[in-house]
Amino acid sequence: MSSTIKRNSVLAVILFIVYLSQNILRNIFVNMLAINELIATLITVMVFGALAIFLVKKDNYFKVRCTSKTCITYIIIVTLILSVINLFPFDLSIGITTLSVLFTMLFVGLMEELIFRGCIYKICDEKWGDPKAVILSSVLFGLIHIINVLNDDILMVVLQMVYATCIGIVYAMLMYKKQGIILCILAHAIINIAGNLGATETVCKEIIFTIICVVFAIIMIFRFDLLKKANRNF
Repeated sequence: MSSTIKRNSVLAVILFIVYLSQNILRNIFVNMLAINELIATLITVMVFGALAIFLVKKDNYFKVRCTSKTCITYIIIVTLILSVINLFPFDLSIGITTLSVLFTMLFVGLMEELIFRGCIYKICDEKWGDPKAVILSSVLFGLIHIINVLNDDILMVVLQMVYATCIGIVYAMLMYKKQGIILCILAHAIINIAGNLGATETVCKEIIFTIICVVFAIIMIFRFDLLKKANRNF
């Protein structure tokens, strides 16, 4: 096992623990210590977010590059489209809960991107090469959403797994094109924020969401010849 795979495997586990710890500690603050929800969220997000950034500071994830404007343009477009769908029918009232959601979703975007487009992508890249890393890290990102079966019906979860995989491919293309992870984090957070502020999820809404993600994933795969490049590594 190479040092890159070993380091990123350990780092992925540590980041996952940090991810879970924020939610656990926040719930303790709110439910057991009766601390204001917004204050509890701010404290835990800032502490655990700073810890996560410190843990990956040697990996240059946050170095911004703009060498692939086509890739960046696609991600901005799909983020705007999905956010509008998520927000419909638009309820933008601002309150403590809304602000708590905003900070929480920023943290979720940070952690999930560091784990999947950061550590797991690097592990797959080291073992199988860039093109396969895009697909494999995205499939794993989609599969992890099976945990939502605890709260949603099976059809909704299957749709979530499909669109999470596809949007993962779109995000992973930034890593493939060496653009850094900041735009991935922001796009992920914006879509999640819109989803939490918008109307209740429906099957129709999830189907539309999934179709758009699938279309953009296919566009990215063929626009950058991902399949051909992956086949060359066999």
